[in-house]
Amino acid sequence: MAESSERTRLQSWKDGMNFNTVVAAILIVFSIVAFILIPYQIEKPKLFIGRLLSTLTPSLFPRLSIIALFILSVFYLIKSPRIA
Repeated sequence: MAESSERTRLQSWKDGMNFNTVVAAILIVFSIVAFILIPYQIEKPKLFIGRLLSTLTPSLFPRLSIIALFILSVFYLIKSPRIA
């Protein structure tokens, strides 16, 4: 009985998998990796002309963009099984 319900759950999960689900999962992985690597890819300015040292960091906008990509990818992953 338990094996049958496990098999049914596995089959329903496989039926929900499609191209959109795979793309959403890839985008989630990409956004996590990019979020981790952003500080190493953006060089800090050597000269602060007219700016204080306590202002926004150069990596703030790319990190905000990657966070938005992650949130949209999670939403896409949740909705993807219902997309035909």
